[in-house]
Amino acid sequence: MTASRPLITIITPTYNAGKFIEKCIESVQAQTFKNFEHLILDGESVDDTVKLVQQYGQRFTTIKLKVEKDKGVFDAMNKGIGLAQANWLYFLGADDYLYDNDVLRKISEYLLKNEAQLIYGNVFFQNLHRLYDKDFDIEKILKHNICHQSVFYHVSVFKIIGSYNLSYRTEADYDLNLRCWLSGRIRHLYVPLTIAYYADGGISSMQKDEQFIKDFPAKTISLVLGGKWNIILKVHFLSKIYRKIIQREVYKLGVFNDQIFKRDFILIRFFAFLWMCLSSPFYLLKKTDKTE
Repeated sequence: MTASRPLITIITPTYNAGKFIEKCIESVQAQTFKNFEHLILDGESVDDTVKLVQQYGQRFTTIKLKVEKDKGVFDAMNKGIGLAQANWLYFLGADDYLYDNDVLRKISEYLLKNEAQLIYGNVFFQNLHRLYDKDFDIEKILKHNICHQSVFYHVSVFKIIGSYNLSYRTEADYDLNLRCWLSGRIRHLYVPLTIAYYADGGISSMQKDEQFIKDFPAKTISLVLGGKWNIILKVHFLSKIYRKIIQREVYKLGVFNDQIFKRDFILIRFFAFLWMCLSSPFYLLKKTDKTE
């Protein structure tokens, strides 16, 4: 790492991660690109995690360890945001590891030469044995999340849209990415690089986030209505959200009706509903083509 501020801060929350933290650390330290720091935030593990990290810290000056009780993985990630010295932040799970030794060098070329505030690639889904999930647009982000292990966030992102919402136990990263896409305030760029191996063993893969599910309709609609979009795009994006709400069995009709007929932005909401109805045949045909 150079004497100046590092280009990238890698943030890894840990708790009883002794079985896999070494592979994570070694994948970072083996990088050909060295202008980074690796923050490891441990939530007072009771196994050998802290001891292992300390041993690596004696070998590598890029490792910085902080041991402190936290309120979960996203609380630790928020603490990492506050401690980071770099302009670009990357969140790597303790049971994940970088795809190859040249990943940071390759991504650094995009970080240095683009005006985007969020740059992302792919991860290799270990459980499914495939890449996930290429380029995202509004339609796609409403269906499912981007793995944070594939995303590099400029520090300005968190100043503009805030940090991880601790109200969401397992979907705070999805909430953050929805804010990035739906607000229209964050410039993002997809690059055809595989960033990391993703273990898919985190809390989000094991349980539903009921609070996030409950908030999803009002939250996404509010983000679009308050976003930096012209009226036509607001109507268009809102129609996509309405379609997603209708398609999901978890939402009752009353939830949908409450959002359409709210008094604020009533004309935009109404025209979005009309556009959803008019464009639905196109989406049905598109879905049919994919299944044939």
